[in-house]
Formats: sequence, C-alpha cells, structure tokens
Amino acid sequence: MSLRARVWIVLLTAAALILGCAWALRSGYLTVVDTAEHVANTLQPASDTVADLDFALAEMRAGATVYALTGNVKDLATYVDANTRAQNAFRKLDEYLAGDEELSALLRKTRVDTAIWRREGMQPVIEATRSGDQATATELVSSGQPRQMYYTARSSLHQLNQELRDNVDDAVARQTDEFVWLWRVLNISILLLLVLMAAIAVLADSQRSAAIARSGPAAGGHDRRREPRDPDRAVRAPRGPAGRRRRRRNAPAAGG
Repeated sequence: MSLRARVWIVLLTAAALILGCAWALRSGYLTVVDTAEHVANTLQPASDTVADLDFALAEMRAGATVYALTGNVKDLATYVDANTRAQNAFRKLDEYLAGDEELSALLRKTRVDTAIWRREGMQPVIEATRSGDQATATELVSSGQPRQMYYTARSSLHQLNQELRDNVDDAVARQTDEFVWLWRVLNISILLLLVLMAAIAVLADSQRSAAIARSGPAAGGHDRRREPRDPDRAVRAPRGPAGRRRRRRNAPAAGG
C-alpha cells in the first residue's frame, strides 16, 4: 500500500472519529442542560415547597391548640391562614411532581395523612371550642390521638422531602459524571484533530512531491545532464591577424 493510500485511511478514520466525538459532546451537553433545568425548575422548587408545607402544618397545630386553650377567635386565624398556605403548597407540588410517579405517590400519601389529621384531629378541637365546650377541647388537645395523626402526616411529608433530596443528589452526581465524560471526549477530539491536521499536511506534501516528479523530466531542467563541451571549441581564437597567426602555429600539432 502506498504512502498516499495509508495517509488517506488515517485521514478518513480521524474525520469519522471526530464526527463521533462531536455527536458525543452534543449529547452530553444536552444531558447536562436537561439535568440542570430539571433541578432548577422542578426538584429544588418542590423541595422548597415541601419546607413551606411542613411549616404550615406546624402552624396549623399551634393555632388550633392555642385556640382550644384561650377560646379567642383571633388565635383561630393562625390555623385558618396556615391551612390556606398548606392547600396552596399541595397544589404547587401537584404541578412540580406531575411527571414523577414515585414522588407523586408520596405526595398523595402525605395529602391523605394530612386530611385525616385535619378532619379527625384538629376539626373536633375547633368545633368543641366554638361550641363553648373548652373542657372537651382541652382534653382532645392533650390526648395522644391528634398528636399521633400529626406525626404521621409529618412523617409522610419528610419521606417526600428525603426523596426529593435524593433526586437532587443523584442529578448533581449525573452532572459531575457528564462533565468528566465531556472533558475526556474533548481531549480525544483535540488529539484526533491534530492527527487529522498532520495527515492533511503529509498528504499535501506527498502530492507536491508527486507533481514535481511528474513535471521534472518534461521541463528538461533539473534532471537533464549537461553534454560535455568540445575542448577544441572551448576557447575560440580571436579573429583578425592575431587569430590567423595562432591557427598557423597550431596547424602542425593538429596534423601530427
């Protein structure tokens, strides 16, 4: 196989590998972008909303408890406001987690546990206080059942929050792996580009050498040998009388 053929093989192989590296770089870049957008637009806002929901549930419990002890309607406003914020948080989480079945299942469980606690744990306390039966309201607050329901709802919420954090950690780990992969592919691409440039230079030099070899003999310049010059014609005798005298002196030697 000629040098030119080998160079062409190297050139085409390097070009094909560079195209493959370019595709890998584009794919890795899109993966990094998609992961970053998922964290920024879904996972992190959902985690912040879960924190808001946890705080709202704590305020609901505190508001209902204080209202049962004081009977002051103003204290009930804390429960009502916190309940509104909790419902808004649930609606936001429905939007954020709509595409994730595992997270959506945890959210549904949290909503069910929260509804049970609100209906069977807090609502009887509020109704007893409104009716003026403060003793019953105080007894319900001090009993363990509403407290256990509250802890059950918060436990489900914490499971959801932990799963969100795990997803964020996994996304960050994927991004790190993708960055390492992109760095390696980029280095390989640069190396292949250098090989491609070297192959192009060798191929161009080979073509120039072949062109010179083909055009050299036809031009008749560099490879043509010089014919030897006639020593007798190397130096011509001057014209005129001096030349005739020189030719007469050389005549006997030429004849002998």
